Amino acid sequence: MDNDIKESGLLAPFTRGEVTKSTATEQNLLATYTSNEVGRMARTRDAAISEISFTYNVMLAVILGDEGEPLSLPNPIGPMILSADDLTGDFQYHAVDPATTPMNDLAKRATLQQLTPLLVQLGVDPAALLEEIVRTFQLPEEFVAPPPPPPTPEAPASPGMEAPLPPGAPPQAAPPAAPGAAPVPPVGPPGLV
Repeated sequence: MDNDIKESGLLAPFTRGEVTKSTATEQNLLATYTSNEVGRMARTRDAAISEISFTYNVMLAVILGDEGEPLSLPNPIGPMILSADDLTGDFQYHAVDPATTPMNDLAKRATLQQLTPLLVQLGVDPAALLEEIVRTFQLPEEFVAPPPPPPTPEAPASPGMEAPLPPGAPPQAAPPAAPGAAPVPPVGPPGLV
């Protein structure tokens, strides 16, 4: 059944993550064809939405009638009063499409990746750039949170004592000897000094 569904789809196999034995030129042609098909379907959808909006307004105007009570719509500035004549005016309806197709999203992400170093060099705020990257790639919002402050190193207990070395740190050389004193052997395991 999965094979029947895949074969009946309009999208090219590479858009479903299938491996093909095609050349880069063939893949570019398929990507262009798929983008055109998705665009054609989006235009058809937009035309249907526009036609439905027009039909809805005409139906609402018929329900209100010529002598019916005007429709009061809430508005932040104040109520908006609509009559049947207002709804059947000379309007053009356009569907608003944010252009979020899979191919468009991939192109936008690739462009953002390419422009990020240049934008940083031009002086764009890195925090704003990070917010845009998190939004575009739909990453968790925790990535935008500022990092916790680094821990402060502990101060020595007294002026003559050194702070202990962290595990795995290389041994430190002894401080220079005072004039006339016997030389101090280096600190650390034999063979490393």
